[in-house]
Amino acid sequence: MDIDGVKRQLALFAPPIDPAMLINAAAQGLSLGSILSDLSSPPPIYRFTYLIQKANEFVSEVKSLGSTLLSVLEKKDAEELGRLRASHETMMLDLMTAIKERQLLDAKAVREGLLKSRDIAKFRFKYYTQLITDEDIQVPGEPTLDANVNSESQLPADTTLEDIVPDVDVSLVDSDESGVKLIKKEKGEIDDLETARFWQISAQSAEGLAALAHIIPTVSADGKPLGVGAGASWGGTQLGNAFSAGGKIFDFIANFSTQSAIIGAKMASYIRREQEWTLQANLAAKEIIQLDKQITSADIRIQIAQKELDNHKKQIENSKEVEQFLQDKFTNQELYQWMKEQLFSVYKQSFNMAFDMAKKVERCYQYELGIEPINFIQYGYWDNTMQGLCAGEKLQLALRQLEKSYIEENKRELELTKNVSIALLNPLALEELRTTGKCFLTIPEEAYDLDYQGHYFRRIKSISISIPCIAGPYTTINCSLRLLKNSVRINTSMNESGEYAHNNDEGMWIDDDRFRESNVPVKAIATSTAQRDSGMFELNFRDERYLPFEGAGALSDWKIELTQDTDLRLFDYSTISDIIMHISYTAREDAGTFKNSVVTHLKEFIKNVADLSTQPMMRMFSLKHEFSSEWYKFLNPTVAGSDQILSLTLRREHFPFFTKDRMINVKKVQVLMKTNRSGEYKMILSITDIASALPPASPNIITSSEITMPENVTYDNMQIATLTADSAATVNINVEDMDVFRELTLRFRHSTDVSVPQKYNQLKTDPQEISDMFVILHYCLGDEI
Repeated sequence: MDIDGVKRQLALFAPPIDPAMLINAAAQGLSLGSILSDLSSPPPIYRFTYLIQKANEFVSEVKSLGSTLLSVLEKKDAEELGRLRASHETMMLDLMTAIKERQLLDAKAVREGLLKSRDIAKFRFKYYTQLITDEDIQVPGEPTLDANVNSESQLPADTTLEDIVPDVDVSLVDSDESGVKLIKKEKGEIDDLETARFWQISAQSAEGLAALAHIIPTVSADGKPLGVGAGASWGGTQLGNAFSAGGKIFDFIANFSTQSAIIGAKMASYIRREQEWTLQANLAAKEIIQLDKQITSADIRIQIAQKELDNHKKQIENSKEVEQFLQDKFTNQELYQWMKEQLFSVYKQSFNMAFDMAKKVERCYQYELGIEPINFIQYGYWDNTMQGLCAGEKLQLALRQLEKSYIEENKRELELTKNVSIALLNPLALEELRTTGKCFLTIPEEAYDLDYQGHYFRRIKSISISIPCIAGPYTTINCSLRLLKNSVRINTSMNESGEYAHNNDEGMWIDDDRFRESNVPVKAIATSTAQRDSGMFELNFRDERYLPFEGAGALSDWKIELTQDTDLRLFDYSTISDIIMHISYTAREDAGTFKNSVVTHLKEFIKNVADLSTQPMMRMFSLKHEFSSEWYKFLNPTVAGSDQILSLTLRREHFPFFTKDRMINVKKVQVLMKTNRSGEYKMILSITDIASALPPASPNIITSSEITMPENVTYDNMQIATLTADSAATVNINVEDMDVFRELTLRFRHSTDVSVPQKYNQLKTDPQEISDMFVILHYCLGDEI
């Protein structure tokens, strides 16, 4: 039995578990017990359509928590990165301090270098000016920059040094057609050289002519009349000497011009030297002016470097303050670490709840559609290495796939209602309920197959109870209906032997893959009015929750309970004429070979009932109500002192309609007598074959031996007698004609009346001693008549 006291039939071995599922579940943080609990847990109390909405809401919350967790992780990383950057920045600033200090030293060294360069330029300026002039020209000192210079400050005034102008004539003239600019002395040098060249040529030409003139013969003329006188000669010698003398004159002139050119060149070089000195002096002056500007710039760079160093040190202080702030602020790394841990815990618990809800939805899917196994919701969505991120999205996809499959597979089944009368199905159970206040009832599959052959997968939708009885207008009919066991045929296959019935071992059910037991959420109801009472205020098939017994197999065992303590009963249970269970159920149909197999099985079942205690072939008669005339004659015999005899004529209309064309074989007779007197009664049963009494034949009477009727505790101390075919062969009677059954004659006496051993006198008590008597016939059907 389970925790609710409901009988369960467990399999010999537990179903195998997928090892991969165990690994994924362990990775998700689930235990083996939770997996096994999930496999064996009953379906939820809410329907698929309701739970799928709730599961989607749960998953949406999980996705939202996942996004929040991701945001917190990002913020935590950002805070950690910010703190890391701040610490690195402080460290780098500390390292940069030395560089800033060296930059300041570099700026000062540059200024010192500029001062040195200025001294050199000043020296050159002094040197050249002293070469040019005797005046002592003073050079201004280096500029001085304001220590607090800013954008509005005035820079030092520019250093001024007037250019030195030479006293010599340095004007330029054109030399010739080439356009080269020359000073006058250089131009005079060139002109003198040109003159010297001309006279040199002239001198050489004269020498040449002199040489040529010597080849001219000399002509002499003497004026000596008396040998005394003068003579004269003229010829080439004289002419050559004349040309030679001219050449010497020309050569002298050329040498003179050459010397003049040399003197002019010397003076030109001196002028050029003075120009160079002047230029160098002026360049030195310009360089001093330029260096003064550079010195001013160097002073500014020194101040910049000093300011940068000061700012750098201030930046280090600020960086340390920022780093300290990042550590001390409320929304720091530690806060996000705490939020991450808290959110992760909430996120994981929420995911587990959403996963459990999804599993419940999947269980509803299986329960409502009867499809097993399915594997939409799998383990492994949660990945601890990734903080479980995207687990909600994966679970959402699985839920959508499950919902899509549900829409596709949720096909309408046959919807039927069966009214089960306990008086017809199991009258002994009805009598037990009347007397003890409780009874047990089994509704076999054959009871449904008699209605529809070929149906299978019968599952209860709802059950209502009607209890016809006599009670006051405001009396509560306090009946409890409890489901003890149920089974549903899930397919149309036969067993290995080709049989339709459930596998059994001498009547005890054993494992059968064609049947499945359903663990329903609600297994009991309590009635108030017992007029099609469903145990609910309002029977609504669109209820968000499953109805009582919904989804259970129609093949079921039940326990019906009233108040068992006789002192607490609210009405007379003997007035309960019947209990009707209105069973609304669904089924699937196979009108092929399966239906033919069901028909064959039903015929064999009706013909050869193996276990009379569980089969539906019983008929109970309340003699007080159904045979009132015979009952009155029994209690009030017409002849005083005669035996009290109860004669019953049973006809075919007293049996169900489907027996009209079949032979009825009574296998057992039970007689229950309800009295207000303790002790035993004795009974003799006589069976009269009325058909054999037709003239001229005499009736065939079969009489049983004396039967003791002791008190039975099960039936509230009612006197009971049972005759079976094994104990009294005379009970095995058949009916073949269409109208008349048999006449049963019952003779009774109290066991204390032993004065006449073989004579059965009338009862010595008041007729009210026996309040009612019940005859129960157990029968099966034979061949067609």
